[in-house]
Amino acid sequence: CQRVMGAELDAAVAFEAELLSDLEGRAERTPQIAAIRKQLPITALECELLSTLENEQVVVISGGTGSGKTTQIPQFILDDAIRRGNGSGCNVIVTQPRRIAATSVAERVAEERGEHVGKSVGYRVRMQSKRPRDAGTIDFCTTGVLLRQLQSDPTLEGINYVIVDEVHERDINTDFLLLLIKDVLKRRPDLKLILMSATLDAKSFADYFSGAPLVEVPSATRYPVKEFYLEDLPAILGDRSAFQVLFLSRILFARGWH
Repeated sequence: CQRVMGAELDAAVAFEAELLSDLEGRAERTPQIAAIRKQLPITALECELLSTLENEQVVVISGGTGSGKTTQIPQFILDDAIRRGNGSGCNVIVTQPRRIAATSVAERVAEERGEHVGKSVGYRVRMQSKRPRDAGTIDFCTTGVLLRQLQSDPTLEGINYVIVDEVHERDINTDFLLLLIKDVLKRRPDLKLILMSATLDAKSFADYFSGAPLVEVPSATRYPVKEFYLEDLPAILGDRSAFQVLFLSRILFARGWH
């Protein structure tokens, strides 16, 4: 028995060392992606977010599209656990309102981690899944899939973090999920819940969970935007396009674009 326990301990230590080695070498494997990640607005709040999660059971995060919250926050959580030597004990579920979002985000996060879907990152949608490994994972799924999991596993045993993304897209599945999760949190004080919203009504979700802290991600313009006006297009495009521009402007005007 002692020999078996010793072998299991050695395997656990080796796995944690593998996770840490993989984390430390990631920036060298994917330097361009690492540079892009550093520029995301959410990156500046990494330490604040992790500190808040350590002290609170529920956190609401509000940030506009493109702030990086969907792809980065699950990685912040898992990478922090790896640095603390508890990567194998960290399992994150992230819900998305649509199938295409769950699969595409999982693929993007796996790419950022320099791996294929099915290692530390996986997804589960209706009729299709690529499950991650058993420990130290980020699992993207639709809201409906998590609701079905709650039917067979009402306390979400083995899960440490539940992230409900796009929570502002109020539908019956999301509302029902929040109702069930609120009950699970009472039975699982070690379980953490993160609600992520792209709108300013995030405070209503914070109030629903007894005044949970609200973290706002500053918006930033990631790409330059330049305005053009219809009357200037003939000069820009040349005389040959003048007729097309005039035709387009008439259509837009008729549809109320004026």
